[in-house]
Amino acid sequence: MSPSPIAPRIIVRDLDAAVRFYEEAFGFRTRYILRTASGEALHAELDYEGTTLILGVESERRGARSPAALQGTPVGLYVSVPDVDSHRERLRRFPAATVRLEPTTVYWGERIYAMFDPEGHWWTFATRLEELSPEEIQRRAIAVGAGV
Repeated sequence: MSPSPIAPRIIVRDLDAAVRFYEEAFGFRTRYILRTASGEALHAELDYEGTTLILGVESERRGARSPAALQGTPVGLYVSVPDVDSHRERLRRFPAATVRLEPTTVYWGERIYAMFDPEGHWWTFATRLEELSPEEIQRRAIAVGAGV
C-alpha cells in the first residue's frame, strides 16, 4: 500500500513504545519499522483506515525534536472514528494518556474528545453526527460565542 498523499510525521523519544501505544490504544496497524544494524528503531509507518502516520525518533543532529524536548507541541492530529465514545472508553486502559476534553457534542456537528498521548502529541478524535453547510457552522459558531 502506498502512503497517503499527505502523511503526518511525528517525532517520539521511544519509537517502539509509541508504536505499541498507537496500536493498542488507537487501533493503528504497523506497516513496518526500520531499524539500525544493532536493532534500534529509527522510523515506522503506521496505517489507520488507509491513512499513513510516520513516526521518527528524536535526533538533535537532524533537528527532530519531540514534544518533551520542545516542552509542548504546536501541532494536533484530528482523527475521524466511527464511535468517539467507545474510542474514549478503550483509552481508559492507558493511564499514560492525558484526556483534556471528555466526549462532547460541538457546534460543527461532531462529537469529539481531545487528549495528549504519552509522548506529548495532541490528538482529537471525532465522530460526525450531522452534515452542515459552512453557513450553518458559521451561524452556530456565532450563536455559541466561539472565538470570544
